[in-house]
Amino acid sequence: MVDGVEGKEYDGLGGGMLTFSPDSKRVAYWARRGDRWLVVLDGVEGPEYAGCIRGSRLVFEAPDVVRAMAAKGLDCLLLEIRLVENPP
Repeated sequence: MVDGVEGKEYDGLGGGMLTFSPDSKRVAYWARRGDRWLVVLDGVEGPEYAGCIRGSRLVFEAPDVVRAMAAKGLDCLLLEIRLVENPP
C-alpha cells in the first residue's frame, strides 16, 4: 500500500529493497511472482527476471529513473527502469 492505495498482490517482496526518490514522490521495490522477480516503480511493473543480485540496491538516478542489478541465467544485468507518465 502506497499513499493509501492498495497495489497488486505478489508472492513476496524483496526484503529491505523498498526505496524512495530523493524528493519522496516516487517509490520502487522488488516484487516476486512465482520464481520470477520484477521492479515495481510507482505501481508500474518492469520486466521479469530470475532474481535480484543479493546485496544490491535500487537506486534513483533521477526522479523517474531507477537502476538495479538483476540475474538472467548466469548473466548479471544493470537495469535502468524509466517511468513514462504520458506514453505516446
